[in-house]
Amino acid sequence: FAIPSLLAEKVVAFRNGMGAEWLDALPDVVSKLRSRWSLGIGTPFPYPSLAYVAPAVQHNGRKVVLKVGFLRGELTRETAALRHYAGLGSVQILEADCDLGALLLERLLPGDCLATVSDDDQTCAIAASVMRELWRSPPAHHAFPSVEKWCRGFQRLRERFAGGTGPLPPGAVDQAEGVLADLRSSEPEPMVLHGDLQHFNVLRAARRPWLAIDPKGVVGDPAFEVGGFLGN
Repeated sequence: FAIPSLLAEKVVAFRNGMGAEWLDALPDVVSKLRSRWSLGIGTPFPYPSLAYVAPAVQHNGRKVVLKVGFLRGELTRETAALRHYAGLGSVQILEADCDLGALLLERLLPGDCLATVSDDDQTCAIAASVMRELWRSPPAHHAFPSVEKWCRGFQRLRERFAGGTGPLPPGAVDQAEGVLADLRSSEPEPMVLHGDLQHFNVLRAARRPWLAIDPKGVVGDPAFEVGGFLGN
C-alpha cells in the first residue's frame, strides 16, 4: 500500500497540515475496509482531491470504487445526498462507514467525464438532463446546509476586513452581494442540489448514459446549480 503523492501533498497543505494523523491512519483504515467489504483494491485514481479513491473488485467480481475521505463532514453529507438520490441521476452507494469516513460505490464504466465532450451545446444538454434527474424536494428532516448558509461567506469577508473586502475588488463584491439579494427575493421551492456539478463530476456510465459523482449535498434554488456549472 502506498499513499498517492498528490493526495499526501494536498492533505499536508490543507490548513497547516491538520490531516497528518488521517494520513498516518489511512493504510490501516484501507486494510480494514479491504477485509470487511472483501475487496481487491487497484491503483488509486490520479484525479487530485482530499480523499483516497481507488477502483476495486468485490469477491463476487462486481466492480466498485472505494472512497476514504479526510473531511468527515463532507463525506457524511455526500452519503446523505447519495442515499436521497437512490441512484437516480447519481452513482449508487453500496456501503458506508461514516466513522471511518468511507464509502463503497458502484463503478461507472466506461467512466470518461463530461470534459471529454467537445461540443459545448451537447455538454450543456447532458448536464441539464442530469440536473433534472437529481433535483427533488428535501426530506422533512435533514442536515443538508443551505445555499443561503454558503453565501454567508460575504458576511464573514466583511467582518474579517472591518467592512471592507480585503484582497477582493470592492466593486465585484458589491455587485455579487446585490445579485444575491435579488436572487434570494425570488427563490422558488428549494431542492436538494448536487452542489458541485462540474465537468469532472459527471461520468459516462452503462446504467444511464451519464451519472453524477461526489455531491456536496446542499438545499436551495436550482438556478444556483446552473450558474455554478456555466461558471466552470
